[in-house]
Amino acid sequence: MYDTDAIPARIRSLRNLIEASPNELRVDRMPRLLRDVDRVVLGDALGEIDSFNKAQVEDELLKRDFLAVHPELTEALHRLEDHHLLRGSIGAFLLDPEKFNARSDAFHRLASEPESWFEATGALLAAGEYQRTTNNRKFQFGTGSKRFENAWRELLTGADREALSSTRAALARLLDSIDDGDDLKPALVAVQSEWLAQRESELDFDWRYYMVKYSAMREGGSGIYYSESGALGYSLCMLRGGTSTLNSRYRDPYLLAIWRNLGNPHNVDDPWFTGHERIPRRLRLTRSGVGIRSVSAGFELSGPALDNFAELYDSLRRELGTSESGIIEIKQMDGIDTVDRIEIGTDLVRGLLDAGL
Repeated sequence: MYDTDAIPARIRSLRNLIEASPNELRVDRMPRLLRDVDRVVLGDALGEIDSFNKAQVEDELLKRDFLAVHPELTEALHRLEDHHLLRGSIGAFLLDPEKFNARSDAFHRLASEPESWFEATGALLAAGEYQRTTNNRKFQFGTGSKRFENAWRELLTGADREALSSTRAALARLLDSIDDGDDLKPALVAVQSEWLAQRESELDFDWRYYMVKYSAMREGGSGIYYSESGALGYSLCMLRGGTSTLNSRYRDPYLLAIWRNLGNPHNVDDPWFTGHERIPRRLRLTRSGVGIRSVSAGFELSGPALDNFAELYDSLRRELGTSESGIIEIKQMDGIDTVDRIEIGTDLVRGLLDAGL
């Protein structure tokens, strides 16, 4: 009708804007949205629109400038933004012309093998702090579950490039480690093993170390964790797949790792929790009710539910060198563990059970 130039490219940008703007697509905004459609399709005036998702507008402008200089990468870029987990948004990818093709191919390979996603969540953590912070309590990671694959979209899209900078850097490092000739899952395991060995040589056991080493700490499905302190550390809540808030049962990843390490014993309660993340969570011994809780300094012991275990519990507390507040401290340097708290917690619970609690 209007003899418009470059219709496919402009319609592609419009598609990307619509996909990235679920919160902006409202009836009361429709007149402004339609005016912006005219600006995009008829006038190629991306810089003038104001009703669609602003982060996606910036992404479209950046991609347009990138392809103007590197038109040979058009096919690779379009194939990447057409992926159903991205749907137009590639803010989680570095626009590096020398490595763009290889990284795009590696991402498609990784995304097409969901049986390797669980190992990918560990390898990505080894590559860097790739998670997104959605508020000062909630953190989004990837998922090992095909069923809950939208966690990857929540992680990789929906924010401006500045907010995605850590995700982008870690993803690039991981994609660079994927070789076409290698089996994917063993390659991802090798990335984790190499990183863990380095951390163990440095005695640097932060929250990332535990989440990489102990796969139970990544089995939540949703990829969502809550922290009572507003920062990722030694006290976390891990949400099940299909949930996004603390209104149903969830796991404490540290306590779950200890329970799994013990072999899921029947004489220790299966550690499920409910309620606000600040409510104390304890791994409880079924017989006595004695519990342990992971805290910043180490483990906090809580007493038995029955009086007939009180004397034995007090005796063991003294032997363990527990502080007045019930804390068994773990060796640390600047607030970071220098010994493996999961191994210590496993030995602690086993010792309590063997003593009769």
